Amino acid sequence: MRKLKETKMDSFVTKTSASEKSAIDIKCAKWFYACAIPFAAVEHPTFTQFTSALRAGYQPPTRKAIGWY
Repeated sequence: MRKLKETKMDSFVTKTSASEKSAIDIKCAKWFYACAIPFAAVEHPTFTQFTSALRAGYQPPTRKAIGWY
């Protein structure tokens, strides 16, 4: 009987470190400011789906967080 090789889940998951999230959040906020997009748009389901498609583990900042950048 052949043994199946175990594969760790880490190779299938994209993790976002705290420093990476901070850098992405700042870029996101700059985009919102530069294009005069209302901060509430960051919490719209289609925006959340869009960011998930780009980087599955990333949670965009809240509208309040964007206001602090």
